This record gives sequence, structure tokens and C-alpha cells, in this order.
Amino acid sequence: MLAAVRAIKENAKLVDVVIEVVDARAPAATRSPMLGRILSGRQRVIALAKSDLAEPDTTSAWVERFAREGVRAFAIDSRTGEGVRALLEGCRAIGGVKAERLAEKGIRRPLRLMVVGVPNVGKSSLINRMTGRAAARTGAKPGITRGKQWIRIAGDMEVLDLPGILEAAASSMDAVVKMVLTGIIPDDACDPEEAALVLLEGLAYGTWSIVYDAAHGDPLKNALETIVREGEGGETQQDDRRRALLAGLEEYGRRRGCMAQGGRVDLRRSALMLIKEVRDGRYGKISLERPEQ
Repeated sequence: MLAAVRAIKENAKLVDVVIEVVDARAPAATRSPMLGRILSGRQRVIALAKSDLAEPDTTSAWVERFAREGVRAFAIDSRTGEGVRALLEGCRAIGGVKAERLAEKGIRRPLRLMVVGVPNVGKSSLINRMTGRAAARTGAKPGITRGKQWIRIAGDMEVLDLPGILEAAASSMDAVVKMVLTGIIPDDACDPEEAALVLLEGLAYGTWSIVYDAAHGDPLKNALETIVREGEGGETQQDDRRRALLAGLEEYGRRRGCMAQGGRVDLRRSALMLIKEVRDGRYGKISLERPEQ
């Protein structure tokens, strides 16, 4: 992590725009707390990756929230390329002022970008989508740490391929669960049953949001309906709420066939299945965070 921080610091001054990649389902939990300090004063944009898995209205609210903070954000899907062109055009607009100043001095060069973010957030997918099959590695540049590469994008942009690991802020169980659900950290980073209960609680009682997939959403929908029914809409004591959440997880496991001997529901197996299927978007578009208003 320290090596990644040092590399970003050393190379940020050589690029025109920094693209910070976060997961659109949990933009706050999937940011590195160090990046704000490292990139202070630098031109940057935010790429809300995997936006195809996030609830659209919540993603739009995040774009507006970042705009109020003076940072442009773009919802992208690196698998299909949706939003990537708008992201690059945004980078071109932001970096254009510096390019004009350099041109006045007789210096003409491609716009230089750098992509940063925590592991597994989608940096490599974005770089691959931006560069495409015809990407040309242009070699090391003066002042760049040995082994780092510039990759040409179209004719007037280059992106810095900068390996390294930044740590996300796992400051609470809630944050850990969000990072497990987005694939930032592995499933065994926390107890899967507890993670599944946090997920169900966020959807049943909290500010998490979902647009159900009509073809597959029923098991999760029925689990949440069970929780609300058992917990009387959330106006319960903590023990009663936990009982309601466990009833919801059991209902989900029963509907998904996660049975153990004796006709009991295997809660651990149910939890692991729920986490994986929510992460993969089986039940619909889910957002795990809403921006503060």
C-alpha cells in the first residue's frame, strides 16, 4: 500500500487528469481515504464503475452530490463501454486548459490520464475498455518510475498503467459488508451470516435501495416481506429485529433450496448464496449507500 501511495504521489504531477474509480453501489465505502489527501489540488474525475448493477436514481444522486463538491462524476459500465466516452470527453474538457497553456509554449503532447482506486474496483476493466485491442504501449517517460507504462488512447490521450494496491476504509461492520458485497474484499473477511443479516437489514429498514429483476427477484423480495411482517415494519426492539432478520434469511434459504438434514434451512449456505447472488446482480439493481443530502 505504501508503495502504491508513493507511486501515485510521484506520478500525479506528470498527468493532466486523475480518474478515481469507485463502485457505483457503494461509492463512499469503496474509496481509499488516502486518495483525497494524495490528490489534493489535482484535476480529477470520479468513475462510478459497475453502474449497471446499481439502482439508477441513487447513482444519479451520487453524481449530483459529487458535483456539489466540485468534482465531475460519470456512471460507467466497462463491460459494455456505456459511459466511457462521456468520461473521456469530461477528462478532455478538464485537461484542455492545461493543454492550451502548453500549446502556447510550443509544447504539444497527448492528454495524460492516470487511473487509481482500491483493488477489484474495476480499474483494469476501465483501462482495457478505454484502450481497446489497438492499445499501443508508448514506453517509459522521463520522470516515471521504471516499469510504468503509458498506453495510447485513440490519438490524443494516454493513460498511465500504474500497478499498486490502495487500502479501502473498513471502519465498521457495515463498511466491511459493503466491500464484501461489491467484491472489493473476499467473502471470508467477515462471518457470512452476519453479512447477510446486515444486507437484509439495509434493504428492509435502512437506506439501501433496489429495483427488482422481474424474472429472479422473488426470493429476496419474499425474504424482505417476511422481515417486515415479523418485525412489524421496523418498530421493534433490537432482539426482535434480529429475530425478524433471521426469519427473512431462513425464508430466502428455503426458497433457494438451501436445506440441511432434518428439513432445517442451512443458514450459512443461504448467507453465502445470498451474498454471491446479490453481488452478481441476480435480484436486480442494488445500491448499498445513498449520498447525504
